[in-house]
Amino acid sequence: SLVTLILFIGTLSPASAKEITIDELEPLVERGVKVWAGVKDYTATFVKQENVKGDLLEKEAVFMKHRVKPRSVYMKWTQDPHEGRETLFVEGKNDNEIKAHEGGLLGVVNVNLDPYGNMARKENRHTVYQAGIGTTVALVATDLKRARERNEGTFEDLGMKSIEGLQMHCYKATFPDAEVKKSVKAQKGKYYSGNIQICMDPASGLPLSIEHRTAGGKLLEYYAYKNVKLNVGLTDKDFDPDNDDYRF
Repeated sequence: SLVTLILFIGTLSPASAKEITIDELEPLVERGVKVWAGVKDYTATFVKQENVKGDLLEKEAVFMKHRVKPRSVYMKWTQDPHEGRETLFVEGKNDNEIKAHEGGLLGVVNVNLDPYGNMARKENRHTVYQAGIGTTVALVATDLKRARERNEGTFEDLGMKSIEGLQMHCYKATFPDAEVKKSVKAQKGKYYSGNIQICMDPASGLPLSIEHRTAGGKLLEYYAYKNVKLNVGLTDKDFDPDNDDYRF
């Protein structure tokens, strides 16, 4: 019957968002901060989509190795549009430049890039110094601290969502548009974005997905980490361009 059909469709609808207080969200973010403090390294599949200079770029998937100290980041793109691209950065090595090459036939040409230069930043909102889960944790914690001090912002529990095949508990924080910075460059005292969707991995407590949007809903950046393995014991070989597994 029509009534049965309506009831069935109703069960398919996502759970409605529930307003919560900052007191409920803060401990969850603090748990992530504490977990991250114990992370020395990790491997993950990093999924990202960014709005760079007004253009929303294609979604990318990247296999990533990240060591916290010395800051070391290896990345290999695993699907189009940049399949086969590799980048490697170790703080204090290679004149603090990123070693990189494209996929395919162009892979025979290695280049060294200034992390702050136009080539390295052409398709990225952030530098390699801001790569990884730690930046996600810090950004959210900083904005929540600011909201707490100013007693502003609204917060919602969005319930469980499937993000890149992972079941995560998602929350939303919305901040006053007048108090949000209007460019990627740091503006003291401003929120990073108008609204944040942050999704926590129930197992680790880490925020493994974050979505930043403008107050009007335009996507600025989306990041997710899956297949995350913490403290696997990465060594200098994992960040050596002469590693036989790499194509540098």
